[in-house]
Amino acid sequence: MALFAFTSATLAEASPVQTPTGFITSLHGGWVNANLRVKTDFAWNNPENCSYTDGYMVDAADPGHELFSSMLISAFMSGKRIQLVLDGCAHERPRIISVELVQ
Repeated sequence: MALFAFTSATLAEASPVQTPTGFITSLHGGWVNANLRVKTDFAWNNPENCSYTDGYMVDAADPGHELFSSMLISAFMSGKRIQLVLDGCAHERPRIISVELVQ
C-alpha cells in the first residue's frame, strides 16, 4: 500500500505541458521499433528535463502511438502547423501524449 501511495504522489507532480504551434523540420523513426522522434521550429520545451534535447518522442509503448505518428507524418508531408502536449520522458526525450494539427 505504501508503494502505491508513493507512486501516485510521484505521478501527480508532473502535469502535461502544451507547446507553441509550429512546423515539423524533420522526422526520425526506428531503430527496431515504432518510436518516432520529431524536430520542430518552435521554441524547445523540456518540462521534465529529459536527458536528450534532439527532439520530441512518440513512444511505441503508448496506446496512441500509431495515431500520433500518422498525424505527425501527415503534418510534415502537407506543411501543416502542429501543437504538441508533452508529459514525462520517452527514451530520454520529451514524450508526446497529444498532437493537434493547426490551420
